Amino acid sequence: MGAGWGASDWLAYPPSKDFATQQANVGRKGSWRAEGMSAVPASVQPRCSTSNDARISRLMSLLSSKRAAPGATGPTSNLEFPPAAHDIFLGKRRGDGNNTTCNIRGLRLCQSGGLEVFCMLKNRFIQRWGGGAIERWGIGAIAAFQLWQLSEHKDADVVRLIRRIRRERKSLQSAFEAFYVYSLAKTQSRLPGELAEVGVFEGATARLICEAKGDRALHLFDTFCGLPPDSDKDLGIHRIHQYACDRRSVETYLAGYDRICFHEGRFPESTLDLPEQTYSFVHLDVDLYESTKAALEYFYPRMTPGGAIVSHDYSMLAGVQQAVDEFFAHKPERPIEQPTTQCVIFKQ
Repeated sequence: MGAGWGASDWLAYPPSKDFATQQANVGRKGSWRAEGMSAVPASVQPRCSTSNDARISRLMSLLSSKRAAPGATGPTSNLEFPPAAHDIFLGKRRGDGNNTTCNIRGLRLCQSGGLEVFCMLKNRFIQRWGGGAIERWGIGAIAAFQLWQLSEHKDADVVRLIRRIRRERKSLQSAFEAFYVYSLAKTQSRLPGELAEVGVFEGATARLICEAKGDRALHLFDTFCGLPPDSDKDLGIHRIHQYACDRRSVETYLAGYDRICFHEGRFPESTLDLPEQTYSFVHLDVDLYESTKAALEYFYPRMTPGGAIVSHDYSMLAGVQQAVDEFFAHKPERPIEQPTTQCVIFKQ
């Protein structure tokens, strides 16, 4: 990682199983090793938000202060990671017999002498902390960087809307994901059919859809008491009642919009009082295999031709991805994976 390696690469570049592979992957951008280095290249340092700069600077200073033994060419057995750095991003030291790594928010310092990008958000241990301050802080840091990128070339009013909603409500959508939901909902609202969201939480993405839907009806489905029990396909990541939110709070937040219909209860039982109709846009943010499968089974045959189903966490949660892939395995449509965690399916 040398000249030309920017913050967006640091945050988003895919992980590799070992540092040698990572070096090969990014060889076109240059490479560096921990042995004997006097400073971490400035281009590696991420810039997510002002509040993170002090922590990131401290981490980089601690990394820069550690060098391999003079003349070392092999694995750097005496390259010790500063214990103080463990507290910066709640990193954990772990040993696998031949190697010791210290994982800290997007970085992996290995005894073999490599500082490697890794995918923290797909780590099962991290995912079990979902919904808490750590997850919101991490997504908030990424969203702050993405909002700056969006402000360079997107409609300023839309960027301000996303920023305002993030301040007003808890949201586990990145800024890119929020923009995609808004943009696609606005486009799809021109087609026949109504709009729906399954998995409302505090109403952040529902607010975006409200701003984009025009005079179309929006149907919001949620238990409002959190997630139901998961299945073995969800790998034990979530907790019962996780992401609970008071329905009245969401109703108050969306009170300024017309044609908003709340359907409280577990899906698909919450659809029993709903008349048959078609949909042009459906947003799924349900986190679980069974809930994703039930939503697809209900909405897919009711989608208008050209209608779009967007699923959040497709590339993040194993249960969600399995449900989507199984459902469309023998359908003419195929999920289109996005650069974010989302996928989209357009009904033929």
